[in-house]
Amino acid sequence: MLTDKQLAAARANGAKSRGPVTAEGKLNSNRNNIRHGLLAETVVFSSESLPRFTALLRSLTRDLEPKNQTELSLVETMAVARWRQMRLWELERAGIERAIRLQDPAHTEEDAATRAYLAFRGETDQSRSLELIHRYEARYERQYHHIFRTFLKLRNTQIPLEPTNPLNPEAEFSK
Repeated sequence: MLTDKQLAAARANGAKSRGPVTAEGKLNSNRNNIRHGLLAETVVFSSESLPRFTALLRSLTRDLEPKNQTELSLVETMAVARWRQMRLWELERAGIERAIRLQDPAHTEEDAATRAYLAFRGETDQSRSLELIHRYEARYERQYHHIFRTFLKLRNTQIPLEPTNPLNPEAEFSK
């Protein structure tokens, strides 16, 4: 999750950018906007922050610098896994805060940590929702790291990931 300070720094750095210079770079940049916009629309709930998801995706794209469509797809999947994990963190926080608000007035004299413990205990005793949240959180964490390892393996291979002639992929091997 990016802090306000990190987002401000990213905006400041972005303002210094002169953008792509070559025609190919400009075309790629133009397509990324369309592609990322469609991805965000399918992943981000209306109650969530579209700019935060876009910042996450841009940050991963900038850090990993995907070289082809395969790598870009992996980066996008990593962003989705991290976004879903962050969503679960928010669900857990919201659930426990709600349980704290709904506590018996007799508990209002307790310190904050005790009230949080009682809320947590109540949520885990009465429902499996926290258990399920934690299971999905672990799933998205594994997914993110698995994709990252796959990305690194692809980066380190000498095999071309995309044929140069998509209409005849075997043409380059028949030389």
